[in-house]
Amino acid sequence: MRSVLIALVAGFLSLLPVSVRAQTDVPPRVTQGLDAYRSGSVEAAADAWFAGYMGDTYPEMKRSVRVRLRQFEHGTGPIKGYEYVGEVRLGPSTRRIFYTLLYRDFPAFARFDVYQAGGEWRVLGVIVDSNPAEVFPHEMLAPAG
Repeated sequence: MRSVLIALVAGFLSLLPVSVRAQTDVPPRVTQGLDAYRSGSVEAAADAWFAGYMGDTYPEMKRSVRVRLRQFEHGTGPIKGYEYVGEVRLGPSTRRIFYTLLYRDFPAFARFDVYQAGGEWRVLGVIVDSNPAEVFPHEMLAPAG
């Protein structure tokens, strides 16, 4: 009986899209920043995403992300949450991870470019836009069928 249950669960999981299964593998730095942002702090989000190397070397990146997030808050109200959409692995150490940001009045779409160096994941860039076509790859926007 136990082996039948395990087989059923394994079969069900194999039917899930790869992007849903990969959600648990998102580098913590990405979700830490998203959680900080959802808690109400644009600054803490940018600090989490660009901690260490990127934030110190490229402070304009942190500034531009803070400005962009504040623009969305001004036009849409505060962020209420976020949803993982998927990712594209560009190699063993580089990924693009996609989220929908759930604001009070309408969503925005985010892309995080991440790189693993020395066992640590770094966020190289964050793009946020109200148009999913500006953030997501074409394949993600194509209807399933």
